[in-house]
Amino acid sequence: MWQHLRAWRKTSGLTLQSVATALGTTHTTILRYERGVMKPTVEVLRELARVYGCVPAELEFAPVERARGRRLHDAGELLREMDAEMADRWLELGRLLRR
Repeated sequence: MWQHLRAWRKTSGLTLQSVATALGTTHTTILRYERGVMKPTVEVLRELARVYGCVPAELEFAPVERARGRRLHDAGELLREMDAEMADRWLELGRLLRR
């Protein structure tokens, strides 16, 4: 994920300092996230997504592929609404369609 954080920041037109200010941290910390030196927590990822105007799953992909992240997010939301049996059936259907 970290490999796309810089692209998200740039696409959003933000500086390291503006993102750092929005998250209440330093520009060095944001740079460390972008370089993969530090791993952002789930809460930090949520905040980065908020600042970049996306959902956290979209950060898994480059901004030009954000639709893939949105689909991943939407699929996760559907799975959370299903009971275990329905989720298993839904996933099996997905596997069959992928072939």
